[in-house]
Amino acid sequence: MSNILIFVLALVTLVLRQESSRGDATARPLLYAERRIHFSSGSSDDLFLLTGKGRDTLHATMVFVIVSTNGDTLFAESFRSRDLIGYGVLHDGNSEVTKAKERYHIGQRVAHFFDDREFELPAVKKHEKADPDLTDMRLWNELRSDTSAVCFHFLRGEENNRIIAYSKSRKRVEVLKSYD
Repeated sequence: MSNILIFVLALVTLVLRQESSRGDATARPLLYAERRIHFSSGSSDDLFLLTGKGRDTLHATMVFVIVSTNGDTLFAESFRSRDLIGYGVLHDGNSEVTKAKERYHIGQRVAHFFDDREFELPAVKKHEKADPDLTDMRLWNELRSDTSAVCFHFLRGEENNRIIAYSKSRKRVEVLKSYD
């Protein structure tokens, strides 16, 4: 089954690469994931969106944005698609099989980027202890008193962990914790 999935992913990548190589500015992204969830407001969903555009999956630029129901951009960050590989794939240099595994792993990371396990409610549990060296303590204390606050965990590579949450007092998404 794994070989079939790698073949299908390679075929989709090839078709999308041909589409984007024609210079079509409206070409669909190579990689795409979205999720709607109550994040900045308890009454309406925000859109979490992860897209990757470029000449192929291994050389795409990923853009992660969170957009409110009103259309306001609450968070935006870009990074290389290869940052999604991490330690999930062992490298041996130039092997085409390795490149297929890398493409597959990137696709899997995108497909599961917004899984339920990445969101937490409440964002900070009453009994949790903060590490002041890694944590924005003002935000931590604000979220600790707000049981409706949601946080989102995401990982770039295997070691760059971030936890973000919406600060109602600051009216923007903030990094609650970041650690390697």
